Amino acid sequence: MFVAFVPMGPGPQNRRAMCFSSTASFAASAILTGAGVLAFRAVRGPGWRALAMIPLIFAVQQFIEGWLWLGLNAPGPVNWLEPATRAYLVFAQMLWPIWVPFTMLGAEEDRGRRIWLRRIIGIGVVVAAYHGLAIFGNVPQASIEGHHVHYTLEYPWHARSAASMLYALATVFAVFISSVPRMWALGLALFASWALAAIFFPGNVISVWCYFAALISVVIIHLLQRSRSVVSGTPV
Repeated sequence: MFVAFVPMGPGPQNRRAMCFSSTASFAASAILTGAGVLAFRAVRGPGWRALAMIPLIFAVQQFIEGWLWLGLNAPGPVNWLEPATRAYLVFAQMLWPIWVPFTMLGAEEDRGRRIWLRRIIGIGVVVAAYHGLAIFGNVPQASIEGHHVHYTLEYPWHARSAASMLYALATVFAVFISSVPRMWALGLALFASWALAAIFFPGNVISVWCYFAALISVVIIHLLQRSRSVVSGTPV
């Protein structure tokens, strides 16, 4: 998740490190599936369902990467490796900049903040479209280097740095716009998890950050449990 926080290197290609093994990815997927079930049990309004889906989306994303690990370690060619690579990158680079502000909009009641969140969703759509050109305009490559899966993509127009900043706006800043009590805790979890990974695991930010999804899911469950007695749902 939230790939665009990784610093972009020069040239048309950029490599991104992901998680550690197929076992780790499948284990994370199982844990996050359980967290998603708990999150949905805490939902008490339709406007919060998108937020409750975040752990389940994480679970699917990690499951796909588990299959990628198996394919990359296979002794011979694997015909589903390319679609699996694209599928993972769709989650990591295209879904989250739209989904995060969409979840904030669903739970937001303040009219002015809803207007801003709709604008940020628009920004997320632009970012997702740009990343989509890289994912589907060329063939992305996945390879194992050390204990990580690296993804190699070609980005058009040399606009990766701008896309990275807009990605951050959509996936983190949108959370702080929310007027929902304690929603800022989710924003802090998103930012703090990246910062810790960047400080203690430099060069492997995404490989570590994806495992902080469990922490983020705990925050989501807490928010949903606190809101279930007072939230009836706000239509998007």
